[in-house]
This record gives sequence, structure tokens and C-alpha cells, in this order.
Amino acid sequence: MSEEARAESGGVFTDADGVRRRTLIAGAAWTIPVIAVATASPATAATNDLKLAFDKSSYSGTGCETIKGAYVTATRGGSAASGESVTVTLADGYTFDGGSTTYTGTTGTDGRLNLPAINVPQKGGDSTFSATSGSASTSAPVTGAEGGQAIQVKDKATNSTKVPNGATPLNAGYFLQGTTLYFLDGTVVASDVAATSTGYYADGQGNGNYINYRTSDGKLYQAEGTKSTAASKIPDGATPLNAGYFLKSSTLYFIDGTKIATNVAATSDGYYAVDQGNGGNFINYRDSDGKLYQATGNTSTAASKIPDGATPLDAGYFLNDGVLYFIDGTEVAKDVAATSTGYYASGQGTNSNFINYRDKSGKAYQVDATKATAQSKVPDGATPLNAGYFLKDNVLYFVDGTKVAENVAATSTGYYAKDYGNYVDIRTSECS
Repeated sequence: MSEEARAESGGVFTDADGVRRRTLIAGAAWTIPVIAVATASPATAATNDLKLAFDKSSYSGTGCETIKGAYVTATRGGSAASGESVTVTLADGYTFDGGSTTYTGTTGTDGRLNLPAINVPQKGGDSTFSATSGSASTSAPVTGAEGGQAIQVKDKATNSTKVPNGATPLNAGYFLQGTTLYFLDGTVVASDVAATSTGYYADGQGNGNYINYRTSDGKLYQAEGTKSTAASKIPDGATPLNAGYFLKSSTLYFIDGTKIATNVAATSDGYYAVDQGNGGNFINYRDSDGKLYQATGNTSTAASKIPDGATPLDAGYFLNDGVLYFIDGTEVAKDVAATSTGYYASGQGTNSNFINYRDKSGKAYQVDATKATAQSKVPDGATPLNAGYFLKDNVLYFVDGTKVAENVAATSTGYYAKDYGNYVDIRTSECS
């Protein structure tokens, strides 16, 4: 068959091997129409989608305080999207001013929706802030520290302070919030605080209110009221105790740099006893051999009448296997389940050495040196604090049974200030 005949037959031919094949005519100008479809690619569409974002990747606050200045930004294709309706939702006790958990508004020309102040619940806690606009959404985590009102208690009266909500109550009118140490009047005594003593009152010195502390660089200080002085003769990094004592690597130092003792295994908090000893500064301690001692200022005396291994408490008390001892060896009480730290109350009782305790049956007692007296008006099972205070089910009681405060979230150990009375600093679980 000729080439022309093959072409006329549709280009189908049979090779010598019998296989039929189709050929294309050389030079044939066949064309296929191309249709252009104007469809946006997925990548282009995505860049025009509405995007939402909070101004911070996460938030934090303190109970009873507010988070201010938060906002949400809306964008399209990387540019500010104005006029967008955005709803922000809160949960877990977080609310906007006025108490609502939702807020809806329209973004401005900068794409922002500024949010009202956000109230952090007293208990604090973790939660999430959420924002939506149509199908767009975003969220940001939030953490809240426990808050509550800082209060100083004197006998049966309570006095509100100027200290920020949520601060940890210490003795002698001091409060610690984060790393900032406050005095009762709201003065910032120190920042960057890494550790403190419990605080104590030293009658006849300055204004009587003292606390020792350490900053994050290891430097040590003694605060008197709102004024701090460097304890430069004490090795950096020491643990601050009351009454001018510091502990470093099992060595006990007095504030003048004197080494009181080595191989110290345990100490009391330390306390000040006016008109007694060398300057009134006291601390009890136990060495690594289990032997017991009382330090007065920069001198130390063995408490040889106390059983080895006892736990040193303040005001001359020691506890061993449920037995409470006075420093002269007297067994003050048995079956002791819990004690306060011990305190000195000048001008009260026999020699003014006091401690409160609870026995194994839950009964409350107050000790004046070697004499224990049952406190029948205090509820059974209460936690003993110093200065005649007891705590039970978040209610603070004075030794005469008076309910001093309710909704108590935290307390200091309690202390006595001569001619001023019985004190304890507390934080409530209320915002006001």
C-alpha cells in the first residue's frame, strides 16, 4: 500500500509482522484549544484569610489584681484588618471588669481590639484566653498566683496594710511578694530577695521590727523597719535566721562575723529576749553529735540537761519523741503532737518564755516556762502559733477563744512586741 493510501485509510497500517499501527502525518498542523481559568491558588487564598493573635504568647497575674493592656490583633495578608468583629472569652474565674466572661468589639484601623482589664480570681490558677471572629480563632495561656489581702493582727484587732495582694506574711510587719520584701506601710524594703528569716521584734532597738535576708547574688542584709544594712562580715550565701544569726555550711555566725559553732545540724528560728543575756539575741541549736546548745549573742552554752538529738525550738524549748523540755531539763509536757516555734514575751508570766502546743488528743495548750495551761476555748485540733494564736479550718483564734479572722489563707509564725502586744501577720482568701 502506498503512503497516500495509508493516509487515506486513517493512518492505520500493517507492518510486515502483522501489527497494525497509526502514524501521524508529518507536518500536520493539529491544534488543541487552551482555556485559561482564572482560579486563585490555595496559597493565594490562604494569605487573604483572617488571622487573629493576642499581643502576648502568654499572660500571668496575681489573684485579686488585674491584667491590663491586653489586646487582639486581626490581619489579612499580613496587613491590619479593620472593622472585624472579635469575641474574646475567659474561663476558670477570670472575668472582665463588670464580671462578664465575654467581650465583643470591632477592630480599629490598626487591626486591634483593646480589651478591658481582666480580673484574676483570688485563687489564681491556670486558664486560657480565647478569641474568635467567624472561622478565625486564637488562644493564649494564662497563669495566676494565689492572691488575698495582707493584714496584720494585734490581739483581737485587724489592721489592713498597704502591701500588695498575694504577699507571703512574715513576722514583725514584713511581707514577701515574689522577690520583693515589703514593710507594713507598703515601703519596698528590698528587691531581688532570694531568702529571708521569719522576722522578729527586738524591743528597745530602732523601731523594733527586724528581718534578715539574702539577695540572689548571695549577699546578706539585716533590715530594721524600712532600712537595710549589709551584713558584710557574714559569708555570701548563708541562710538568714532571726536575732542576727546566719548559717553557712554547718557553721553558725553572729552578725558581727563571730563563728558561734561548727558542725551545726539544726537550729531554731532565733529570737530576741529583752533584758536577758548578751544583747538579748538568742538561738538554740543541735550539733552533728546530737548535743544541744543555746547561743546568746556571740557566746554559746551547752544545754546539757536536754536529751541528745532533741529538736531545738525558740525561747529555751526542745522537743524529743513527743516530750517538750525547758532548757533547765524540766519535762513540760508529754504526748506533744505539734508546737509553735516558741517566743519571748517581756513582762509576762514567770520568765516570759512561751510556747503553744497541741497534744495527741488535739487539745490546745500554752506554756509559760515550765507550766502548761490548757486552752479550752480553742477548738481541738488547731495549729499552734506564737503569741497566743491558733489556726483551725482557716479561722484564726486568740488564746481566749476569740475568732480574730476568718478565711485565712496563710500566716506568719506570730511574735510578741513589748508594750504593744501579741502579733501575727496573715493573708486572707478574700480580695477586700
